[in-house]
Amino acid sequence: MKSSKGFTLIELLIVIAILAIIAAIAIIQVTKYRIRANNTASLSDLKNVVAAQEYGASLYNQFLYTRTSGALGDTGVVRLYYKTQPIDSLRLSHNVGVVIKTDSYYSTYCAVTKHKYGDTYYAADPDAKGFFYAKEPDKVGENLRRSDCPKPRRPGEIDFGPGVSGHNWIRY
Repeated sequence: MKSSKGFTLIELLIVIAILAIIAAIAIIQVTKYRIRANNTASLSDLKNVVAAQEYGASLYNQFLYTRTSGALGDTGVVRLYYKTQPIDSLRLSHNVGVVIKTDSYYSTYCAVTKHKYGDTYYAADPDAKGFFYAKEPDKVGENLRRSDCPKPRRPGEIDFGPGVSGHNWIRY
């Protein structure tokens, strides 16, 4: 009797088809986890900005003036000032954009972050005592815009809600 060595063509094609199906499923899952990781980097940067603002408020009884360089692009730095004196500098994660607006009395602020390849906007407002998020799956690959952060209104008034600056904000 002669024993056959190797695979037949049908067996080889079946193995290749199974591997292709497994790879397609894995690629979809990896993409979801990558978006989730990008969102986490954005939320982490927002928490750092809020902590720096709260620190400034505890020292100077007002929120700090901010300047951002490259904060809406690939990478950026947020600089915090008390009047004209530099207080702190925060480096943002790669591809995370941040918009911080402070009212003219430095009694309130709002901050919004988004990772360019994430699908969620995160926001904070000291008057509201918490964080907000707005999931926008069709915005993956888009940078944050200045208009994504509403202008702070009166202290004690929540700046985030459904439809504010084009997003449906939900308390985190």
